[in-house]
Amino acid sequence: MGDATESMQQEGDTCHMTMPETLVRDMCGEFSPLKNVDELLSWKPAQDYVSRELYVPYEKLPKLRVEGLQSDGEKILCCHDMQGGYLEDRHVLGGRDPHGYVFRHWHAIDGFVYFSHHFITIPPPGWTNAAHKHGCPILGTVITEWDEGRRICSDMLSSRSKVERCVQQLVNIALYYRFDGWILNIENALETDEVSMMLEFVSLLTTAMHTAIPHSHVIWYDAVTIEGRLDWQNSLTKMNRPFFERCDGIWINYTWKEGDPNRIRDAAGERRGDVFLGVDCFGRGTYGGGGMNTYLGLEAVKNAGMNVALFGCCWPYQHYMDKAQNGAPSANGDDDGPLSTMYREWYDFDDEFWYRIDKVWNRRRQTIMTLPFSTDFSIGSGSAYYSAGHMCDPVGSPWYNLSLQSVQSTPWIYDSLHTNVMTCFVTKGTAYNRSNCFVIKGGVGEPTRVRLFQSYIGLAGKHGISLRCTSAISKGICLRIVLKVSRNLNASEKRETVMLELDCIGDRTTLSLQDSQPSFSSTALVKHPSKQSKNGLVCLNTLEKDADDIKPLEGHSWISCEFGIPAPDVPSWVFEEGYITNIDAIIRPLTSGSMCKCHAAIGNISMWFMNEPFPQCSPVGPIIPENVDLRFVSDDSENSVGKEITLSLVWESERAIRRFQVWMKTAIQNPDNDHLIWGDAKYLSTITAPIYIVRNQRLDLDVVAVRFFVLTEVGDKAQPVRSGTSRSLSSGLGGEDGLLTLKCLATSSLQLATFASKMPKGMQSTVGSKAEIWGAKYIKPSMVSSNVLAEPYKGPKKQLPLSSYFTPSGWGIRWNRWKDSWKSMYSLSKLKKSKNWNLRDFKLDALETYTSACEALAKADLSKLRQLATPAIYSDMKKQLKHREKADWHRVEWRMVEKPDLYDVQLVQARVIAADQKNDETAFVQLTVRIPSTQAFKAYDKNGDIVAGGEDVFQVVDHWVFEQSLSSKSQQKYKVAARLRIDEK
Repeated sequence: MGDATESMQQEGDTCHMTMPETLVRDMCGEFSPLKNVDELLSWKPAQDYVSRELYVPYEKLPKLRVEGLQSDGEKILCCHDMQGGYLEDRHVLGGRDPHGYVFRHWHAIDGFVYFSHHFITIPPPGWTNAAHKHGCPILGTVITEWDEGRRICSDMLSSRSKVERCVQQLVNIALYYRFDGWILNIENALETDEVSMMLEFVSLLTTAMHTAIPHSHVIWYDAVTIEGRLDWQNSLTKMNRPFFERCDGIWINYTWKEGDPNRIRDAAGERRGDVFLGVDCFGRGTYGGGGMNTYLGLEAVKNAGMNVALFGCCWPYQHYMDKAQNGAPSANGDDDGPLSTMYREWYDFDDEFWYRIDKVWNRRRQTIMTLPFSTDFSIGSGSAYYSAGHMCDPVGSPWYNLSLQSVQSTPWIYDSLHTNVMTCFVTKGTAYNRSNCFVIKGGVGEPTRVRLFQSYIGLAGKHGISLRCTSAISKGICLRIVLKVSRNLNASEKRETVMLELDCIGDRTTLSLQDSQPSFSSTALVKHPSKQSKNGLVCLNTLEKDADDIKPLEGHSWISCEFGIPAPDVPSWVFEEGYITNIDAIIRPLTSGSMCKCHAAIGNISMWFMNEPFPQCSPVGPIIPENVDLRFVSDDSENSVGKEITLSLVWESERAIRRFQVWMKTAIQNPDNDHLIWGDAKYLSTITAPIYIVRNQRLDLDVVAVRFFVLTEVGDKAQPVRSGTSRSLSSGLGGEDGLLTLKCLATSSLQLATFASKMPKGMQSTVGSKAEIWGAKYIKPSMVSSNVLAEPYKGPKKQLPLSSYFTPSGWGIRWNRWKDSWKSMYSLSKLKKSKNWNLRDFKLDALETYTSACEALAKADLSKLRQLATPAIYSDMKKQLKHREKADWHRVEWRMVEKPDLYDVQLVQARVIAADQKNDETAFVQLTVRIPSTQAFKAYDKNGDIVAGGEDVFQVVDHWVFEQSLSSKSQQKYKVAARLRIDEK
């Protein structure tokens, strides 16, 4: 395959869920492939930080298209090959680059392949969720290439038992990550004995995948031959047929010539539906030349009645974005912000690319197969996030998360008289929810119908349909949503249809039956909304506008119209044997025969069956903060100028809830009393799993409390939150103005306590209540650890020059250093008063705990480590042990060659941390100790060979933090609270 980069068990509906521990602990949150056989065989679900909660369960997916890749008609298998893969899409909880690649033309393809040049390429969750949302199967890739690939194959195919283990792991991975099969791309030579083992591998994998995932597909790529040579056949021959016969299909290399499709069709015989002819969008030796002429290759394949495998469908994106990166001017002459401008333009370029393919292939797939259904036309990225027509962050919050992609439209304008000049597109800067909406604009003189979606929604046995549409339109026009319902009859009989027209905005005539467009054998039912509400939150003239986007509609707000179509109101066959095959929009002028400008924005469409209510927002469970890390940010003069907080938040929710908005508020201390003064709510992100990682969130120095809120989104319903105003989030707890309702709100607070009030009065007047703040998680008296590190020790201070006595900045540094010393003395005085503490006994205890922890780490004794460490550092130690496993450290021997003298064990810092500054029962003391020692270690692999360490000894200097409760009721010993990395140079 060409290199474009170089030119388990399913869970039921329960409210309670258990998060894999490593997901909560991992601060990286990035998806990655498996690069060799050892990584494949050592993969375990429990060791992976990507939770199954990130994926919609198989049983909850929209019904896949009829027969998927097994359908009888000509199919398109689409492979993205986006610059090697794992770019912005690698962020499992969403990224921040709104310019990342997105795929929108799901209606045009029958299957999707996520591709990279790594051995085991697993589709990231965003791609899997986006594909499944459109009923499209998605496949991962097993790829080996060149010399490295040959080594991998030799390892994997070394024995039948190893082949069976690899097969089982590939099945487990597909089950765990919920994708639908594998592409097998072996692009390196094989030894003679390896060929037979590869045939066995293909057969075993296909059988095992069908057993575990009945609809799955395993497809072989035309590269290595049955003789073990790397020789692309560009056809179906005796050199690659044995592989084809052992799996579900074959992907023919893309350098076939004119006339080959017919010959391949004849060679495939009855299995021609399982053969995919490659076409390379980058044009490397492919028929038609690729690029904007890619459709020529598809046309040749289609004329032969064969399937196509489209390689590198990201070409339009790369073509335009490469120009932007190189500073090329945009097509419309804009010279400001070339990247953003080019990103907007590649949409049009991409639409033209797929329009040519659609025109040749002439087969659009249904993307909606069942109800309930809701879309706000989100493409999965944006420069800002909207909720109920309101921008969550006034200054914009760029985002990228394909799990948040909505069902994409399949637009087409029906205009038989050609009197209207209309365009329709998805915006990039205006939205009702998320970041996009569907726009129809131009000139309209008579009714024009625009196809929004193709569907195949069965209505048999249902009581009726409910539909809600949110839109904003210019004056003088009417918008109708049209449901085309067809009756399946024999081919010899006339197809019967009925058009259900729902009048969203326009004149208010009485309900009546009318004739529909003469091109259909149908009747039209015009129905007006039973409910209509004007949000009044945001008018379109206040929204961001792109150059080619919808223009402001002065004085017009988003209008939501809700309809009910009960079975008695329509012909009886509709809810007996009817199917909704199209969801369309009709635009017409209010004054018949007049020509007027049309600007219509559709923000959301939601549909559900009557008596089967659409899922509603519901409260999430308690928000649990974990792995809290609070750090002070200093300027060049070592003055603290702010804080940064990192933590993970987890909560429980109902399975129907798949979207969560995360908000944050901060508070400062009221100088006149103990009350907190809360600020406005700040939007952080929207995610699709009940976990969020707060990374390096900057806080002002005087912030003493942080509160996190989680709001739920379901369908088109989201809790409208007003940010950037004088009204704070908590002011709407009673549902005032519909701003926020209590039932959809959960909070979690982190208290950041100040000890200024406990300082001597002389210090208080100088330092001030807002100058010295020591961080702590909210601590209950019964807790065994604060689980937070207060002011981590930064290492020995540099000696100040004599000139520092004669400059204000020099005195400022000396003052800060004196305050640090005073904090340590103050903390030790508290410890002596509470625990009758003395330095010598503490050094002995610290050294004993240090030695025991090192021994437990070497032996991987988790039970012992749990006793010796706080929960936060225990989690860090477990992560270290897992990294050791990945590095093939099977066994470790460690010993203390020479213990340090107590004189050399130095207490370098002491701090007190508490939730309630007036109650020492909630306080902990943290003592940072410098421990020099002489150590030795050996690490052995599974074969008993030394892979690290050896007979040499090492001079080690560690800085560990030991914590003890100041509570008079606590009898616990010192626990390891942190292991610091200090550079003493």
